[in-house]
Amino acid sequence: MQMQNDRLGLLRLMHLVSPALPVGAYAYSQGLESAVELQWVHDAASAKDWLCGVLQNGFARLEMPVLIKMMHAEGAQELYDWNEWLLAAPETEELYMEDTQLGSAMRKILLTLNIAVPADLMREPVSFVTMFALAGRAFAIAPMLLAAGLAWSWLENQVAAATKLIPLGQTQALKIIDALLPVLADLPEQAAALTQAEMGAT
Repeated sequence: MQMQNDRLGLLRLMHLVSPALPVGAYAYSQGLESAVELQWVHDAASAKDWLCGVLQNGFARLEMPVLIKMMHAEGAQELYDWNEWLLAAPETEELYMEDTQLGSAMRKILLTLNIAVPADLMREPVSFVTMFALAGRAFAIAPMLLAAGLAWSWLENQVAAATKLIPLGQTQALKIIDALLPVLADLPEQAAALTQAEMGAT
């Protein structure tokens, strides 16, 4: 029975991180478009370096540790507090709008799946990571596995954006993802070890 539950949890996670999930994440580049325009990112090698840097110095220090904290939260108030903390963190209005638009879309999916959303989180704005954590809690997905899944979803969307913006070939995109998978695999433990004072992208 436990093995079956583990498999179901994995399948639930695959559903959550699928590009087919209708949240519109494919439409956002998280600064990559500007980096391409400035020629900071101009080929496969520079794209890999850019994505690795954002993963390690941004995503693994902000979204990922907050997700893990939310998975261990003891009640709706703690979830709400972390949601507010996360919404205060974006460095630009564009990143804030991206997060809250994705959050609203993800909340609609949770409600469609009959996943309960606390009353305070039914109001705008709400972070995508908060809704992703609620899904993980509802489906009993292990926190570290959920964190790795969130990072995979981010990486896949960013490589897809780089493929169009630079542009890159499909083989080059595949090689970037392959090169970054070992980095991604180590991030949940690194993120979980951060104290709140150490969290943040700056």
